[in-house]
Formats: sequence, structure tokens, C-alpha cells
Amino acid sequence: QHSIQEAADAARYLPKESRAVLKTILLNPCENPDDPYWAVQYKTPDFHSYMTAGASGTVTIYPNKKNAQPGTNYMRGTMIHETGHTWSYKTWGTDTTKGKWLIWKKAMEDDKVSVSGYAMASIDEDVAETVQVYGSTKGKAKYDEYKAMVPKRIAILEKELG
Repeated sequence: QHSIQEAADAARYLPKESRAVLKTILLNPCENPDDPYWAVQYKTPDFHSYMTAGASGTVTIYPNKKNAQPGTNYMRGTMIHETGHTWSYKTWGTDTTKGKWLIWKKAMEDDKVSVSGYAMASIDEDVAETVQVYGSTKGKAKYDEYKAMVPKRIAILEKELG
């Protein structure tokens, strides 16, 4: 299990847009009971949640009973990803079949590629993965590479997040 200090350090690293939607970090001592459901949804038999978040602004960090917890950079990136879920649900709602979610879906179709394999699991994972890339590379050379890769989605985030 990560320590309170590690969680606080990761939260300090977050871009201001991510920190703005973060309300609570919960260090859960148990694995996510929803993992079997997500294993089926994502067609990944050994699926394990490292972190989860929803519209409430609570990021939950789960223990990894099979291996050591991921390192600092992975933890920071995952926290940006999870706050990407919070931001999108708070801003666009949780129904991914209407509103701005449809604009994102069109951008996905136009861009034709995703920033990661995990982004292809669902539209809300695509948003969160793209927010992670946006938040962790903005102002760095790598940002331009991602902007060239998924220009429509980065344009949406630039407009929405600044």
C-alpha cells in the first residue's frame, strides 16, 4: 500500500485542473470488489484496479497484492488519469451517449488512433488517458507529438482546460 505521504506528493504534482476536481484521496486496504466486473468489460481476465475515481472527486488507491505498488511517476500519471474521469463526469455528465461526449466520440473517429491501448477500452477511458497525456506533457516537447497524434481531442482539452 502506498503511504499517505506518497499520495500527498502525487496530489501536489497534479496540474491545477486536476487538483481543482480532487476532493479526497482514499487509501483502501482492500482490492477493488468491482475488479471481476471490469475484467469482463475490458476482456482482461486478471484486471486489477490500481486507482478509481468518479464524479464525486474521490480518488481511491487500492493495494496491489501480487506485486509491489507502482513507482512515483506511474502513480502521478494515474492520478491525473483518475481526475480526468472526475473532470469529464462533472463537466459533461456520466451519460457517455449524449452532449459533449458525442463531440469527443467524433474527435476519436477523426483522429483514428488513441494515446494508449487502454484508451481503446471505452470512451471514458479514452478521455482519461488523453487527459493524462495532456496534463503530464503540456509545456514539454512530448506534448507536440501527442497533439500531432490526436489533434482533435487535444484541441477539445485545450479549449476546455486551457
